[in-house]
Amino acid sequence: MTPREAPEAPRRADVAAGGSPAATTSTKPAARHIAKDYSYVFGELRRIAIIVGVVVAGLVAAAVALR
Repeated sequence: MTPREAPEAPRRADVAAGGSPAATTSTKPAARHIAKDYSYVFGELRRIAIIVGVVVAGLVAAAVALR
């Protein structure tokens, strides 16, 4: 096995006390954190508006039918 093929040994700073290097890599935050990504907000607001509209339309229809 050449040095290029040898697996890289984990450094002491990379490994938590008693943990494995795999455990530390899974806890790293994503490059683009969800708190900074607001692209989903307009889709969610549209979905909520549609649900509220359907509920209000149902209530109006029930009020008209019971009148």
